[in-house]
Amino acid sequence: MATLAFLVDGDVDLALGPTVADQLSRMGVTSVALFRDHDTVCLVLDGWAFDGAASSDAAIAAIGVGAPLRTLRPVMQTALRAEQTKEI
Repeated sequence: MATLAFLVDGDVDLALGPTVADQLSRMGVTSVALFRDHDTVCLVLDGWAFDGAASSDAAIAAIGVGAPLRTLRPVMQTALRAEQTKEI
Protein backbone atom coordinates (compact mmCIF):
# COMPACT_ATOMS: atom_id res chain seq x y z
CA MET A 1 0.00 0.00 0.00
CA ALA A 2 1.39 3.38 -0.95
CA THR A 3 1.27 6.15 1.64
CA LEU A 4 2.04 9.84 1.27
CA ALA A 5 1.88 12.56 3.94
CA PHE A 6 1.77 16.31 3.49
CA LEU A 7 2.75 18.76 6.23
CA VAL A 8 1.41 22.30 5.97
CA ASP A 9 2.61 24.96 8.39
CA GLY A 10 0.15 27.51 9.66
CA ASP A 11 -3.57 27.77 10.14
CA VAL A 12 -4.87 26.22 6.90
CA ASP A 13 -8.41 25.06 6.29
CA LEU A 14 -8.53 22.11 3.92
CA ALA A 15 -11.73 21.61 1.95
CA LEU A 16 -11.96 17.84 1.48
CA GLY A 17 -15.43 17.65 -0.03
CA PRO A 18 -16.91 15.27 -2.62
CA THR A 19 -15.06 16.80 -5.58
CA VAL A 20 -11.67 16.38 -3.91
CA ALA A 21 -12.63 12.87 -2.77
CA ASP A 22 -13.54 11.90 -6.34
CA GLN A 23 -10.26 13.24 -7.70
CA LEU A 24 -8.22 11.43 -5.04
CA SER A 25 -10.11 8.16 -5.50
CA ARG A 26 -9.38 8.27 -9.25
CA MET A 27 -5.67 8.40 -8.27
CA GLY A 28 -6.11 5.21 -6.23
CA VAL A 29 -6.44 6.84 -2.79
CA THR A 30 -8.73 4.80 -0.56
CA SER A 31 -8.03 6.42 2.81
CA VAL A 32 -7.51 10.01 3.94
CA ALA A 33 -6.45 11.00 7.46
CA LEU A 34 -6.16 14.55 8.75
CA PHE A 35 -4.12 15.51 11.81
CA ARG A 36 -3.47 18.95 13.24
CA ASP A 37 -2.11 20.88 16.15
CA HIS A 38 -1.93 24.63 16.63
CA ASP A 39 1.04 24.99 14.21
CA THR A 40 0.78 22.26 11.58
CA VAL A 41 -1.72 20.33 9.50
CA CYS A 42 -0.84 16.79 8.32
CA LEU A 43 -2.79 15.06 5.58
CA VAL A 44 -2.09 11.35 4.98
CA LEU A 45 -3.22 9.63 1.78
CA ASP A 46 -2.96 5.92 1.11
CA GLY A 47 -4.32 3.21 -1.13
CA TRP A 48 -3.37 -0.06 -2.77
CA ALA A 49 -3.59 1.42 -6.28
CA PHE A 50 -2.16 4.81 -5.27
CA ASP A 51 1.25 5.69 -6.73
CA GLY A 52 2.44 8.42 -4.39
CA ALA A 53 5.64 9.07 -6.31
CA ALA A 54 3.85 9.63 -9.61
CA SER A 55 0.74 11.32 -8.22
CA SER A 56 2.01 13.65 -5.48
CA ASP A 57 1.72 16.79 -7.63
CA ALA A 58 -1.78 15.81 -8.78
CA ALA A 59 -2.81 15.12 -5.18
CA ILE A 60 -1.52 18.52 -4.07
CA ALA A 61 -3.45 20.17 -6.92
CA ALA A 62 -6.64 18.27 -6.02
CA ILE A 63 -6.40 19.27 -2.37
CA GLY A 64 -5.78 22.88 -3.37
CA VAL A 65 -3.34 23.83 -0.64
CA GLY A 66 -2.01 27.30 -1.44
CA ALA A 67 0.42 27.37 1.47
CA PRO A 68 3.93 25.91 1.27
CA LEU A 69 3.98 22.26 2.22
CA ARG A 70 6.39 19.41 2.77
CA THR A 71 5.84 15.96 1.30
CA LEU A 72 6.82 12.98 3.43
CA ARG A 73 7.34 9.61 1.81
CA PRO A 74 7.39 6.35 3.78
CA VAL A 75 10.72 5.03 4.95
CA MET A 76 9.58 2.05 6.99
CA GLN A 77 6.33 0.37 7.97
CA THR A 78 5.88 -2.83 9.91
CA ALA A 79 3.14 -4.76 11.63
CA LEU A 80 3.48 -5.73 15.28
CA ARG A 81 1.83 -8.50 17.18
CA ALA A 82 1.72 -9.46 20.81
CA GLU A 83 4.08 -12.19 21.93
CA GLN A 84 2.40 -15.54 22.32
CA THR A 85 3.26 -17.18 25.64
CA LYS A 86 2.47 -20.67 26.81
CA GLU A 87 2.01 -21.68 30.39
CA ILE A 88 3.28 -25.09 31.37
